[in-house]
Amino acid sequence: MRRPCKRLVANFWLAFTLTLGDAGAALAQPVAPPAPLEVRVVVVTTFEVGADTGDVAGELQNWVERYPLPETIAFPQGFHPLRYDPKDHVLAILTGVGKAHAAASIMALGMDPRFDLSHAYWILAGIGGIDPAIGSIGSAAWATHVVDGDLAYEIDARDMPRGWSTGIVPYDRARPFAPPTPPAVSSNGVQVFTLNAALTRWAYELTAGLKLPDDAKLQAARAGYADAPAARRAPFVLLGDTLTADRFYLQALSMLAQAGKADTARALDLRTASDFSRPPRGGSAAALLKSEATGNYAGYAEAIAAAYLVGSPVVRELAEHWDRYAATAPASTAQAAR
Repeated sequence: MRRPCKRLVANFWLAFTLTLGDAGAALAQPVAPPAPLEVRVVVVTTFEVGADTGDVAGELQNWVERYPLPETIAFPQGFHPLRYDPKDHVLAILTGVGKAHAAASIMALGMDPRFDLSHAYWILAGIGGIDPAIGSIGSAAWATHVVDGDLAYEIDARDMPRGWSTGIVPYDRARPFAPPTPPAVSSNGVQVFTLNAALTRWAYELTAGLKLPDDAKLQAARAGYADAPAARRAPFVLLGDTLTADRFYLQALSMLAQAGKADTARALDLRTASDFSRPPRGGSAAALLKSEATGNYAGYAEAIAAAYLVGSPVVRELAEHWDRYAATAPASTAQAAR
């Protein structure tokens, strides 16, 4: 009678062992990571005054409140948490000011496995100074080229040779404006980023008719520029180029593109004019700097407003009509008709 009992006990332990083995195998199966979050447009901003909402607006706040971008996504490897609209799949990043912050933040975003940015459009929507020969404060310019002004030598004005108009000298040259023009790409780095002309023209045509904010403060600031007709105009949308001595995001974006994680042909640069880059005739650069050194730019609030006013129609068009633009970037009306 003991043999059946032993057989029963043996069978019980065999079944129990097999059950544990099956459970262990199931537990050992790797869990598939969640699918990356779809991103159709990345809005790049560089600074915020305080909170993302409810106070004086920096470059990010209007996007958060007015687009809106209701979701906050933790971004510990970057400068600031991300904001996201799950309906339109629009993501906004605040990089921090300067190339060190910007390069690190954009690279961190591009390498983040939580996001699929391979087909995303990128739009830098930020404020900056404007040459009064080109436009007025409060205006908005879509850039076709971004020039890095850091890649240069500079001789102190007290040591400049007589007759020089500036102490800034390009790399590989011994005096200002010496021909031939230095190459855009050299061993010193990339000096000129050429953006997608067709995409830029499309964005310009979409927004050229917008009426931008104007007020008595802007009118007073531009009144001294009698020698510059463009500076005397009410704010308007234009095509231009960006010269920056602290490149914002294009270098990081170019390297992400090499890894198949971004598309530089889908990058846009919108800069809105918060101040003039030179004083009015008869004024001094020092006086202009003193009046605006604390961030009291003559067109600060208007430029912040214009960045959203001009940038948001482009973002909405791309995001809300993704069936048109997912595979092929838009082109200007004139080029499409050819």
